[in-house]
Amino acid sequence: MGFLDFLKKDKWRYVMQGNLNKPVWTTQKDKAFITEGYNRIVWVYACVGAISSAVSSVPWLLYRKGRGGRLIEVEDHPILTMLNNRANPYMSSKDFIDYWCTYLALEGKFYAEYSNPNTPVSMYPLYPHYMYPIPHKTQFIGGYKYRDWE
Repeated sequence: MGFLDFLKKDKWRYVMQGNLNKPVWTTQKDKAFITEGYNRIVWVYACVGAISSAVSSVPWLLYRKGRGGRLIEVEDHPILTMLNNRANPYMSSKDFIDYWCTYLALEGKFYAEYSNPNTPVSMYPLYPHYMYPIPHKTQFIGGYKYRDWE
């Protein structure tokens, strides 16, 4: 069986077919596959845990460009406080970055909602398997919709 024969199978039609106004989602259940793989395969759990723990333990630094392109470290900023201390009232920054790395490793995507668009003071992680793209006529994706039911 060649590569083109594999693409002709019925399961790929769900991805390739679709109407602009009504997208047809795949039949694949990302949440079920990821939960099963993460909970049952020990080495996946160990690797993802080691990577996310290592990344979340690194302190964040913030720089701005000065004259001549020289980088100047910013010592005090609300984003630094959020990324190094508390991401939101319910979660430490280490836990937030741990979620971030875990979802990136397992699903390849991560979404977060922040409190203030000008200067975010808190961020909340969103489950990637509940995020759906909204099609647009001129752009590929017009936005995203968060739906926490299946």
